[in-house]
Amino acid sequence: MGDRHEKKIILTGLLELTEQGRNILSNAIEEYNTGSVKDFISHKISAMFAMVGICESFFRRLAVKNRSEAADLWKKYFHSADIRDHVEDLFQLEEDWNKFLDRVDMSLKCDNNQSSVQLGDKMPGHITLTVARSGRLVKLGDYTGKGQMLLLVLLRHFA
Repeated sequence: MGDRHEKKIILTGLLELTEQGRNILSNAIEEYNTGSVKDFISHKISAMFAMVGICESFFRRLAVKNRSEAADLWKKYFHSADIRDHVEDLFQLEEDWNKFLDRVDMSLKCDNNQSSVQLGDKMPGHITLTVARSGRLVKLGDYTGKGQMLLLVLLRHFA
């Protein structure tokens, strides 16, 4: 692939990624601001999960497997003002996205026991989790100590 063609693919990909991400975030903010937090978390925040598919399409377009490989690719063209501007737009979107989710987190006023678990910590069995498929509340201890390995996937509010 020629440099000019590769640069155009990167530019188009970054533009579409940030535009679509901005639309998803704007819609989520509007939904959050016009309804209850509980309704937003229960029914509307899942629309933000569409960003996963958009990122996957972006990675495919650039023929990379992850964000790190995409960054390595756009760094090759960082001398171009267009590339730098679009990367900065992406960084701003990511910052705005995180600020919004932090705002949602703060409004939930989570139980300190559940919000204080850090990477590498042992998780106490009394922590209450929600089964994403059914909405049923369970204790972590219900799944441990049964002689089997447990793979726990925590999705930030996307249940």
